[in-house]
Amino acid sequence: MSKLYRCRTLKYWYGVSEYVATLTIAIITLAAGVGIFAYSYYIIDSYYSRLVAVAEGTRGRGGDIAILASLIDSSGKIVVIGSTGSKPVMLYAIHINDTLYTQCTVHIDGYNNTYTLDGSSYIQIPYYITFKSICITPSTTSRAIIKIVYEGGEKTVYVTKI
Repeated sequence: MSKLYRCRTLKYWYGVSEYVATLTIAIITLAAGVGIFAYSYYIIDSYYSRLVAVAEGTRGRGGDIAILASLIDSSGKIVVIGSTGSKPVMLYAIHINDTLYTQCTVHIDGYNNTYTLDGSSYIQIPYYITFKSICITPSTTSRAIIKIVYEGGEKTVYVTKI
């Protein structure tokens, strides 16, 4: 050990050698680096896992629909025109003012059939295609809230009489 300085009460006061000091500083620096790395890894991993959860949630769902137009005509028919996205859509139900309508007809462009949506079965609509649903309501209906329930979620639209 090397002499550090002379003290009145002690004959000599010995300090820590430069090798031990260097090793101690290296260990402290390494521990701080590992701590910073672990904290950064935790932050990045939590962000990445949230991102993956969102991506998996949207990928696992069914297709999506877009409502293109909606109206109530003079005879009281509610007409909703929609379009599907990049995946086929399973259409389950149509609610009007929070009431399940069992006699709505759905016409898919390019197909000659008209399907009845009764709430107990579903209609599969192919991808990238438009469809038209018609629900008959009393002719006094001037406003309504339409909710279309499908495999990927639900779409709500506010319609008024033209």
